[in-house]
Amino acid sequence: MSRYWESICRRCGLCCMEKTIVSDRVIYHMDRPCVHLDTARMSCSIYKSRFTDCSHCRKMTLWKALFAPYLPESCGYVQWAKRLHIRCAPSRVIVYIGDESEQ
Repeated sequence: MSRYWESICRRCGLCCMEKTIVSDRVIYHMDRPCVHLDTARMSCSIYKSRFTDCSHCRKMTLWKALFAPYLPESCGYVQWAKRLHIRCAPSRVIVYIGDESEQ
């Protein structure tokens, strides 16, 4: 199950960006990635030990895929849960700031 579960991830790197939740908005700070995120490849430089070596890294669980309101619609886990009609998270407005494409 672990390989399958991890294969759902699209490697977008959004989980590795700093996030702020304000009311019904989730603000992704695109200019503040985790220090271990290789932004050119969107991969973690300490992937195998990320949960022990990085205090900010959190495992994506079934519970989060179903209920975490901070995950964007583009997240592979969100899309997986929606395909199965089991996504129950409240809707939030997603805001990206510091994104180079906005400039």
